[in-house]
Amino acid sequence: MKTKAEVARPLWIRITAYGFAAVLFASCMIGGLAWYRQAVMNDANIHAEMANDLSFVMADIEAQKRAASALALALAADPGVADLVMANDRDALLARYGGNYEEIVEKGAMQLITFSQADTTVVARIHEPGKFGDKLAGRRKMVEAAIAGGQMTAGIEPGRTAVSMFASAPVIRNGVVVGIVDIGTKLTEQYFARLAESRNAALTVKIFTDEGFVTQASTMASEGLLNLSEVQTVYGGTTLEKIADVGNVSYAATAIPLTNYSGTNIGVLEVASDVSAMAAGR
Repeated sequence: MKTKAEVARPLWIRITAYGFAAVLFASCMIGGLAWYRQAVMNDANIHAEMANDLSFVMADIEAQKRAASALALALAADPGVADLVMANDRDALLARYGGNYEEIVEKGAMQLITFSQADTTVVARIHEPGKFGDKLAGRRKMVEAAIAGGQMTAGIEPGRTAVSMFASAPVIRNGVVVGIVDIGTKLTEQYFARLAESRNAALTVKIFTDEGFVTQASTMASEGLLNLSEVQTVYGGTTLEKIADVGNVSYAATAIPLTNYSGTNIGVLEVASDVSAMAAGR
C-alpha cells in the first residue's frame, strides 16, 4: 500500500508541470504578439519612408515645373523678346540673356533656355549657342500646343539630348503668337543628386526607347534595384515596391511610370530609400 507522501508527490509534480507549461505558453503568446506588433510597426515605417521619399521627389519636380513656368513667362513678356525672335537675331538674344545663365543653372537647376519662332524654328539656345536653326515641331508637342492655344504649357518631354521637364510660354505680339520661350531641366544625375542626398535615397530613371529601356539617370552604381521584368511591369502601369540589399545598405524601393505631357508612359522612376536601421530592427 502507497503512503500519503507517495500519492501526493506525483500530484504535486503534475500541478507544478501544468503551471510551468501555462506560464511558458503565456510567455510565448505575449512574446510572439509583441514580436508580431514590432514587425508590423517596422513594415509600416518602411512603407511610410518609401511613400515620403517618393512624394518628396514628385513635389520637387512640380516645384521645378512652377519655377520654369515663372521664368518662361517672365522672358516671354520681356518687351524686347518679340522683336529679337521675329528678327531671328540670335546674337542679340545670346548677349541679352546669356550673361546670367550660369547663375540660373546654379540657383534654379534650369539648364535649358531656348528661343524659337512661331514655326518652331530655334533662333537661339542659351545653353548651347552653337545649336540653332532646327525645328521643334514633331518632337515637342508642348511647344506645338503652346503655339496653337496661345497659352503656356508645362510637363515632361524628350529634349534634344535627354528627357526633361519643360515649360513653354508663347511670345505674343498684338494678340498673335510670334515665338516661344522654352525653359527646361534635364532629369539626369545633375538634378537628382541633390534630392538623393537630402533624402538619403537613390534615384533612377529608365526611359523606353526603340532599343528597349535605357538608364538616363541613376545615383546608384547598380543603376537601380528593379530588374527588366519589374521595370516592364511598372511601365505597364503597376506601382511596385521592393526591398533589397546592396552591399551593407538595405533599400526599400518604390517605382512608378514616368508620364509625358501628352499622358503617355515614357519610362520608369524608381526611388530607393535607405532603410538599413529599420531593416535591422525588423
